[in-house]
Amino acid sequence: MKMLIIIIFVMIIVPKIILSKELAVTIDDLPIVHANVFTQKQQKIIFNKILKTLDKYNVKIVGFVIGQEINSYNHYMLDTLLAKGHSIGNHTYSHPYYKEVTIDFYCNDILKGEKILEPWLSEPKYFRYPMLHQGETRFKKDTMKNFLLGQHYTIAHVSIDNDEWMYNADYEEAFFNKDENKMKEIGLNYLEHMKERTYFFESMANNKLGRNIKHILLIHMNLLNSDYLENLLEWYKNEKWHYITLQEALSDPVYQIEDQYIGDRGISFLERIYINP
Repeated sequence: MKMLIIIIFVMIIVPKIILSKELAVTIDDLPIVHANVFTQKQQKIIFNKILKTLDKYNVKIVGFVIGQEINSYNHYMLDTLLAKGHSIGNHTYSHPYYKEVTIDFYCNDILKGEKILEPWLSEPKYFRYPMLHQGETRFKKDTMKNFLLGQHYTIAHVSIDNDEWMYNADYEEAFFNKDENKMKEIGLNYLEHMKERTYFFESMANNKLGRNIKHILLIHMNLLNSDYLENLLEWYKNEKWHYITLQEALSDPVYQIEDQYIGDRGISFLERIYINP
């Protein structure tokens, strides 16, 4: 009987552990990407459609906000996100490219963003590097890492990186040209791209670590996702992914491995770590 119980455990429980696929969704560049090209009504539509989709799939995000984009009109977006159980993180004040500014400028930009976000900033405090650039030299990288730790920030890593922003740029152009056929073509290509990127980084995690990890997806609060986020989340659901929070994802020991990459590329955390064979 004891042996039978062990066999049942191995057959039923273990495969579920091995095959478990967990995903935290994070959204950058709040309140709205390229807000200045949209009317307030259009911005509201974009925001509400994305929020409705998140509600439908019971996905709780951390939204990373660019401080200078906050104004009296869009306060309600951050209020609504918090009321819905989402979290707000710091994405700097002006979204600078770390390579092109001094350490002092970057630190002050983070603090300036935090000051604006003070009414909404969630605990634990999360910071997302713009464009995922963390420093092209060891000194710049380590200095910023220590600064963030001193300010009690948790770095919001990304495992599933992608070029979604490029698809959105083309999508916006088609939108303003009223080219619905082109919009549909771009949207479908975007979904295929996200599937390919997901498979790619899922495979990388298994090859490097010999197991699945709690993945963290980066997307943006943009026009493209207002129309296609539902398709994307439905695909993940059909692929048996389970949605978790960023806090749950960062509990995976993989994110405690030293980030050894030095350079000016913005890349996935999985590309930043090296595992001895």
